[in-house]
Amino acid sequence: MKAFIFGGTTEGRLLADALVDAGHQAVLSVATDFGLEVARTKLQSSQGTTDLTVRSGRLSQDDIIGILAQGDYDYTIDATHPYAVLVTENIRAACLATGTPYIRLVREPGQATDAVTYLPDMPAVVSMLAKSDKRALLTIGSKDLDAFTLLPRFAERLYVRILPMAESLEKTLRLGFRGSQVICMQGPFDFEMNVAMLKMTKADCLVTKDSGDLGGFEDKVEAALSLGLEVIVAARPVQEEGLSLDEVLQLFDAHLLDSADAAAQAGPESAADPASPVAQGASVQGASVPGASFFPLFIDIADKPVLFVGGGQIAERRIKALARFSPQITVIAPKASDYIARQAAAGGLRLVEREYQAGDVGACQPLFVVAATNDRETNRLVGEEAKANGLFVSVADRREECSFYYPALAQSETMIAGLVSNNGDHKLVSEKITKIREELLK
Repeated sequence: MKAFIFGGTTEGRLLADALVDAGHQAVLSVATDFGLEVARTKLQSSQGTTDLTVRSGRLSQDDIIGILAQGDYDYTIDATHPYAVLVTENIRAACLATGTPYIRLVREPGQATDAVTYLPDMPAVVSMLAKSDKRALLTIGSKDLDAFTLLPRFAERLYVRILPMAESLEKTLRLGFRGSQVICMQGPFDFEMNVAMLKMTKADCLVTKDSGDLGGFEDKVEAALSLGLEVIVAARPVQEEGLSLDEVLQLFDAHLLDSADAAAQAGPESAADPASPVAQGASVQGASVPGASFFPLFIDIADKPVLFVGGGQIAERRIKALARFSPQITVIAPKASDYIARQAAAGGLRLVEREYQAGDVGACQPLFVVAATNDRETNRLVGEEAKANGLFVSVADRREECSFYYPALAQSETMIAGLVSNNGDHKLVSEKITKIREELLK
């Protein structure tokens, strides 16, 4: 499969890396030389491979049509920023003109709370700031700064955080912002960095966009609220429909690389493990391996207890796979990913923040167990306890210790299919499930 990916965003880079690692070809298109530099720095498994091309330059609709018409691409994936409305319109129109299948990768919005003020656009934000003399840190980039020059004493009241690009800095200074109040840094920034910047600027409020968790939105908001500051958000210009990064990854049987995944690649997951940030649906088609026989079984897991031991990225992805089917999920882990912690806080699952202890599996008596820690011995013990209690278990780092496998998934409105390898041939699984998904999407 050959894909053209638009977007110097975090998810654009992650997607390009994952597709190439899964055996596909990809072109990643970014708008600027700075985006090109960042992409080349951030890309991991695809370094040095001929299966990935990274190009830079702003493209018009006609430019895109020319590229797609000559490139023989199976898919165009729009992973541009949620506020880049015109770019998305041009990509969609070019795909329509060339007959290239189009996928919009939509970044999940941040979690709205009553403590945050959402306004429809930047002029509305400026109007609100005009009613007071508050100092503000603007984390909106350079594109929309023009509107803020209408504020009285804007050069004194406002700090601006922008990308370290010459054109962005030149524009900001040309508009009249003071160099001493311009922060040129590349994000996303963590909670502590945001707190430090807000303290340094002595801001009374934070002005930002809903860039989603991948864009650092939640860390910005939480940092400001922890300091008792007002948070003003310019809402997304449109409410888009499309696929999440998880869903696009599943569509192409790809998954993100991290230390846990590297170990898992030798384990029970196929390249299409729905534990890879999951998308649409769940099903199981069984497979057999020497000494074992696995029967494909589609079961109702709504309100059934499921136990995860481990709270890292593998556990997170598998939880995302299951969550839409409404099981009662318990996670035992001394430290959980941000996603798992948020789900626990919202009541979507139960989080027990400690190490696994012998007897945990028996006490929970779940429908099945997932052992997904980064400790080999713990995973082994969880697997043994599950089997001793007559429970199905998936052990993330040992295929031979599993009594069930996670399949590659494909789903349409009317059908669900799942596929696993009979002999460990993950590449073949990837090829076959891609064809199945394409067929179901027709």
